Amino acid sequence: MLTKKRLTAACCLAMVCSSRTAAADEAQNAAAERAASLREQNSVSGSTGLLHLSEPGSGEAGTFRLSLLGDAFSGSGFLCNASTPCAGSSHDSASHFGTALGLSVTPLSFLEAYASLRSFANSDDEHSPGLLSVLNNTALGAKAFVPTPIFGLFSVGGSAELELLSGSGAVGFNGKGTSLRLAALGEVDLRRLEGAPLPLRVLLNAGYFLDNSGGLVASVEQSRGVAVSRVERFGLGINRVDRIQMGLGAEGMFGVARPFLEWNVEVPVNRQNYNCSTRTIAVGDGCLATDHSFSAIPSTLTLGARFAPWLKGLSGTLAFDVGTSGTSNFITELSPTLPWDFWFGVGYAFDVQEPEPQKVVVREPAPAPAPLPPKPALRARGFVHEKDKNDGIANAIIHYQGRELTPMASAADGHFVSDALEPGAYTFEVSADGFKPDQCAVTIVDALPAPAAPPAPPATVPAAPVPVAPQTTYFDVDCALEALPHSGTVTGRVLDADSGAPVGSATVELQDSLHRSLNLTTDASGAFRFDRVLPGTLTLRAESADHLFHNQTLELHVREDAHPEINLHKRPKVSLVQLGANELKIKQQIHFEHDSATILGDSNALLEEIADTLARTPSIEHLDIQGHTDDTGTPDHNKALSESRANAVLDWLVGHGIDAGRLVAHGFGQERPLSPNVTPQGRARNRRVEFIIVH
Repeated sequence: MLTKKRLTAACCLAMVCSSRTAAADEAQNAAAERAASLREQNSVSGSTGLLHLSEPGSGEAGTFRLSLLGDAFSGSGFLCNASTPCAGSSHDSASHFGTALGLSVTPLSFLEAYASLRSFANSDDEHSPGLLSVLNNTALGAKAFVPTPIFGLFSVGGSAELELLSGSGAVGFNGKGTSLRLAALGEVDLRRLEGAPLPLRVLLNAGYFLDNSGGLVASVEQSRGVAVSRVERFGLGINRVDRIQMGLGAEGMFGVARPFLEWNVEVPVNRQNYNCSTRTIAVGDGCLATDHSFSAIPSTLTLGARFAPWLKGLSGTLAFDVGTSGTSNFITELSPTLPWDFWFGVGYAFDVQEPEPQKVVVREPAPAPAPLPPKPALRARGFVHEKDKNDGIANAIIHYQGRELTPMASAADGHFVSDALEPGAYTFEVSADGFKPDQCAVTIVDALPAPAAPPAPPATVPAAPVPVAPQTTYFDVDCALEALPHSGTVTGRVLDADSGAPVGSATVELQDSLHRSLNLTTDASGAFRFDRVLPGTLTLRAESADHLFHNQTLELHVREDAHPEINLHKRPKVSLVQLGANELKIKQQIHFEHDSATILGDSNALLEEIADTLARTPSIEHLDIQGHTDDTGTPDHNKALSESRANAVLDWLVGHGIDAGRLVAHGFGQERPLSPNVTPQGRARNRRVEFIIVH
């Protein structure tokens, strides 16, 4: 039987060690994945992904990324050549330089927010002046995705991106050019293949771009009477139609370098119903209605790589765009596509979560043989209580008479347990505040010795020690104490809160801990005295003809005197509270902290008048405290806020002596405005608390 117990303990110990090792491995894997997520960097739009494509994922929750990308092009014969001359010229020199500052944040495991500031300058010698534009366009976007891959391989998500465009020579955004991009995102990560994983992931983007950039030049074209030229479309990035955007990419997931390949194509959609006339377009341009060839639409092939040097979170990007269409066959509805574009940049990712310290898994030594059962402990178990009552006395001190042993203290319920004792007779001297000291005694006798454990047979598996619960024998002792007189004295003064002068002939009511009331009147010095008061929580209520009602509480301890000071505020000459037939009307609002139910201190005087009116008007049996708000915020939030504020006023009045049974609170939010919510004054009038007399 003992061998089976030892084998069971050994198995349990092995399972514990295995679970600790698995937990440590899991923690290390999570830390490694979190560190690996810092390799994710921003695309041109600011969203994590490749150069132009976005991935349906992000870094770990609590990470953010900052990137700076630049691109440059310079060439001749791009916009003006023998096939597409410009105003008689068949040769031009064009250049482009741009930057993209991106920021992405991952607040949740399924959400990323991102932004980018795209600045670029274009020039062409066939335009006067040569510098066509210096623009700053801003993109603001959000991306949601499944936090856990489907079947361990596939990830999906979606993004929405708002494009805020600036016009050439203008300061700030031009609202006519505001555009929107919506996209569905997909990914297959072949690193998660079971059996034969590959260091490769494939990205797919499909979306729709509502492009309103043509609005930036509408006024210029109207004043000229003709459309802007091909050179100007290139310089300003003008498109007159929407596009269906599709992209396919692959990235090699290697250690230091991550090479990638992208191909992006845009199919124009004439949502704007732009009318292109072949009779008025410039030489070398075509119209979308007559030219449906692939060579006329924008498409780009991108070759690039990201590099991760020695610093965690830092990466560099080098890429090269090659225009595969839209670079020589130009149509009026679309901006020309660069024949090539060189990209370069750096990025940095940061994790706001501190890494957990590595835990060292310590292999526990082989278990020792089970020890012999311990000898039972002998303890005294006592109860200190009031004589002839079953109420325990807390914090009573119990001394051992005639023995050098550490004293004990009773718990909150009056019970105590001694340390292990030797057999013999023990007398306890017990004392407690408010009680006469007394003694109680107990006799400890030796218990039967525990039987010796039989020798364990040899085992092939190392036996783990079987924990043996210590056995304890208790000897009960009853300690009853006689209570001393409990009454105390309350001696205080009633003063004017403003001048500090005594208030004579004020009525003071004391309610003791048994809710019994005593009343008296202060003398000329404002003094009052209550004798033989039962200890506990007391309530003092004071009032006079010239002062407002006041209520306060205090604690009276056993055989102690309390010396409260009651400060009464004078009744105002012009009252802020008016008793109506069905309402307590207040002449100023109760003020709260912004979007909170916390009452501000400047409303205490008004609330004291309300409490005073209720205390002096017992005919008001039930008062409905109603909270109201303006229409700022949602209706549900406003209703909850108004109800919290009404309850805060109710709690204040109850805390200052008004019977809770007379009060009820309701919140109506923005449902019952007094004024239209169109001006600050109207909204302030609607933010109110009303006091309706029910009966």
